Amino acid sequence: MAVTDTAGTKSAANLKHKLKMHLDQAQERLEDAKQQIEELAEENQETLRAAAQDVRDRIEQHRMRAEEVRRDVADWIEDKKQLTQEAIATWRQKRELKQLERRAERAEEYAVNALTIAMLDADEAELAVIDAIEARLDAEAAATAASADRA
Repeated sequence: MAVTDTAGTKSAANLKHKLKMHLDQAQERLEDAKQQIEELAEENQETLRAAAQDVRDRIEQHRMRAEEVRRDVADWIEDKKQLTQEAIATWRQKRELKQLERRAERAEEYAVNALTIAMLDADEAELAVIDAIEARLDAEAAATAASADRA
């Protein structure tokens, strides 16, 4: 029993470390996006278009992986709906390690995938912000041109 507890603790520690790394990456990605957006507000249309294209390229590069991750997440959610607390309690009571280990592995995969999706969604949000800034600059340029035409 002590070996199982030690192994379980080691696995939990590894999982925590892995999730912390993913969270740190996500936080760093969001901070980078925030900084880029702040800088973009002061840029011209050409720079905005280049930044938008960079983000589009990054999104496209990860599109297939994103679709796979989203399917995995949807599968996990469906599996979780079907899994009752009574079944889990029975597995614990009967020490059905195979079932409990599979459940833990699926939950770990879900946690990593959820963080991955959050990072992918951050790219989509960054693109939306760039597009909004670009659209606002277009509107302002048109308004300025219209005012100049009237004068």
